[in-house]
Amino acid sequence: MRAGSLDGFNSNQVLIGAMKTAEANHRLIANNIANADTPHFAPAEMDFQKTLKAMLDGRSHAALRTSRFRRFGMAHRRTNTDRQSEVSKNDFNMVNLDVELAKMAENRGRYTTYARILSKKFQMRDDVISSLAR
Repeated sequence: MRAGSLDGFNSNQVLIGAMKTAEANHRLIANNIANADTPHFAPAEMDFQKTLKAMLDGRSHAALRTSRFRRFGMAHRRTNTDRQSEVSKNDFNMVNLDVELAKMAENRGRYTTYARILSKKFQMRDDVISSLAR
């Protein structure tokens, strides 16, 4: 299987995996929102495509992105003033509620879309079976 390819997976597996990934992403976003008042909290962000690929490959771990520069070995390149300009509150919490709520709405839309497609596939299957039984 090529990297980034979904060859070898049926569409039901992909849709169910996408729904599970969206559910995990929803929990992650909810955690970011819940920690909006936690000092020095940096929100995490899921890489949806990498997480879905890992889930389909049987490695059910979330691929996360973070806004903490020191995790990338870049802290020495950023001045304190630069870091403070990115902080939204005096307690150095980097959660932007508007951004997180927008991410949650987008994620909810994804989940709903995947669920509707999967439901429609099952409905079409049921319709074919019913027509054959006549």
